[in-house]
Amino acid sequence: MFGVGPWEILWLAFIAAVIFGAFAGRFRGGLRSYGPTLVLKEFTVAESPTEGTLFKLVGRPSGLFGWFFSILGIDSVTNLTVSNRELSLQSASLSGEVQRLAPLACIASTNCGFLKPIFLLVMSVLFVLLGLVGFGVSRGGSGILLFGLIIALVFFALYSLNKKIVISIETTGGSFMGISFKRSIIENVPVDFEKARQAILALNKHIVDTRIR
Repeated sequence: MFGVGPWEILWLAFIAAVIFGAFAGRFRGGLRSYGPTLVLKEFTVAESPTEGTLFKLVGRPSGLFGWFFSILGIDSVTNLTVSNRELSLQSASLSGEVQRLAPLACIASTNCGFLKPIFLLVMSVLFVLLGLVGFGVSRGGSGILLFGLIIALVFFALYSLNKKIVISIETTGGSFMGISFKRSIIENVPVDFEKARQAILALNKHIVDTRIR
């Protein structure tokens, strides 16, 4: 009717999704992400604070190269450890090693939350709409509808699987220390937001109990 076919609509939808994805990351409710997202190699939470370590997170870079270097034993590793006395954030790679320490007495606030790539969800919805429009305006509409639904399912699956959890800690001096991580299919260490929340609650309780004494 307006001289716009289903494939033109596809390009318009794609451009709109790219623009939306570029700005979507700015609206995260104040949750701050830290560097590249790591995949979990280890996540342990102590049952009792008297055990010395409240919780420990170990992650490596995501992707095929990160896995390959991990197999060779030369991978880059980020280690976030919170003990009864201090917080330690250590990053080691072939280029060197950096370690940041902060006593628990200097911790001002703690945060944890999870993020999902809303851009992928938007793409899924747009491809569904594209398939429906193509089905209505084109002679070969059934093929366009099937194509749109398949691509939409792929984007929705990626959206569902790409959950990133963020743990961040702010010191009284205004410095932030934190880590962003997701599940690793290879190591098969699950990403459990409830476990991350329990780790932060255990840290807060220990800080409060220590200051009360």
